[in-house]
Amino acid sequence: MIIPIFMIPTGHYEIICRLRQLGIQPTGNRDFDRELLVQAVKAKTEKIEEKKKEEEKRIEKNEAQNTRETLELERKGAEIKSLYNRIFLGL
Repeated sequence: MIIPIFMIPTGHYEIICRLRQLGIQPTGNRDFDRELLVQAVKAKTEKIEEKKKEEEKRIEKNEAQNTRETLELERKGAEIKSLYNRIFLGL
């Protein structure tokens, strides 16, 4: 995952603020704090992508289930129509 450079702040104060927003205690070393921020953003991005993939799988599973249920209802509807025709219309 490539993080655009403009998303990572350059000033140490901004880096510290972002780390605190993410719930990470800054170390005081600018370079190390910046690397912590990069790793935190990567981890958060990966977690979001993983959730998105899980959601897509769940949606596909639901769509497949809905398709099966629809086909079952159509089949039952055809059976009912056939019975109705035989009983009431004598066909």
